[in-house]
Amino acid sequence: MKSKTKIRVALESMDTYALNRFMKFVDSPYFNSNSALQSFAEIVINDIKQEEETSKDIIWSHLFKGTPYNDSKFRKLNNDLLSLFERFLTIEEFEDDALNRPNFLIKYLTKNKIEKLYSSSLNKAFRLSERNLEKSGDYYYQQYKLQKNIFNLTTDFERKINPIDKDENIESINENLDVFYFTEKMKYYSTVLSWKKIITSKDDISFIEEIIEYVERNQLIKFLPIRTYYTVLKTLLEPENIQHFNDLKEIISKDLMSFPDDEAKSIFDAAQNYCIRKKNLGEVQFISEHIDLIRSGLKTNVLLDGQFLSPTTVRNITFLGLNLKEFDFVENFLADYAHLIEDKYRSSILGHNMALLSFYKKDYDSVLEHLRDYNYESTNYTLATKSLMLATYYELDEYDVLDTFLSSFKTYLRRKKEIPEGRRNNYLNLIKITGRILSLKPGDKDSLAKIENEVREERSIASKNWLMEKINELK
Repeated sequence: MKSKTKIRVALESMDTYALNRFMKFVDSPYFNSNSALQSFAEIVINDIKQEEETSKDIIWSHLFKGTPYNDSKFRKLNNDLLSLFERFLTIEEFEDDALNRPNFLIKYLTKNKIEKLYSSSLNKAFRLSERNLEKSGDYYYQQYKLQKNIFNLTTDFERKINPIDKDENIESINENLDVFYFTEKMKYYSTVLSWKKIITSKDDISFIEEIIEYVERNQLIKFLPIRTYYTVLKTLLEPENIQHFNDLKEIISKDLMSFPDDEAKSIFDAAQNYCIRKKNLGEVQFISEHIDLIRSGLKTNVLLDGQFLSPTTVRNITFLGLNLKEFDFVENFLADYAHLIEDKYRSSILGHNMALLSFYKKDYDSVLEHLRDYNYESTNYTLATKSLMLATYYELDEYDVLDTFLSSFKTYLRRKKEIPEGRRNNYLNLIKITGRILSLKPGDKDSLAKIENEVREERSIASKNWLMEKINELK
């Protein structure tokens, strides 16, 4: 299979609107004066839209008629277009950052001493800041840069005759920088602590104890981003104090939309992870706390990954509702939010989660019906689907079918090399124990007791609760 160039791969990741904007960018003589590059971009973009790929020989003959093909020059053409595309992306990002643009303007005016535009540019910058709804750490960083530019904009003479304004300006510079700095420190320390709950991490953040003490002593939690990450930190450092979780819920309820989407999702996830850790410690009341969080998250779209609900998020929400036996909630969730699952695997994801709902309702025939057209290629989802089918065949007393299925499931696990060894063993143990249960002779309590002890002691086993339930039914 012919490998694609970097520029081709990069452009294929863009939607039609972005491709059209890039073509206008290439056509602009301000950004590009190379006509061959312009024609080359047009060919590549048209190919992408038509899902075709013109050979480099044909492209060359179109661009350089009568000139022998030169591979080195053709590679340079690709590299030049890639460089132009990278510049386009930079400008797109710049245009999207409305709060930062005035800072670049003021910096330019200062450097070039265009005093006539000072006043209007400052007023525009102040208006944008006042209208800005987001109040994350990045907002305070932009305010710091704005105040610093104002300081540099003011002449030495003006600073001498108006020392009060100078002091206020420096105070504002210092305050905005502090809010940004302390916010970022606590944000990344929270990330490090979260990682340490999952993996061994040697990463640490300098001065974090001093920062937390300084924040507390100087009441800096009056600033929203500091208060938010201070609270997230406290849920990690003092998990036994539920008030920190309640404080985080209040921030999510009142102020979450003051953060950019990706940051809001991270803050929301911190609350979800707290619930998960508490549930894992046996504090079952946090299942309902978690589902209340999910309800609020669905209303605000904070659970979306871009424009969509990820398959993992859909399954996690389904399991939450099922664990509380909130069957109506799960059914309504899957019906009301199906449109937020990507088209290409919506049918399979809905089928899997509806099958889970049917299984928990003990409607086992419907489980297999929902899974009939499953074709999602995710290994994790497929493993979950196969373990669900295994349990369903057992519940339906389809023991001959189950016996054959166990063999095919084992083959799947052996062939899928990308499955981590630990996870593979989980499912191999499920298959092994299920097979031994099927082989039990009626009344063989000794063998049943051995299986029960093995399941209790084995930590690496999928569907452990279901297995224990089936063993108890045979006693």
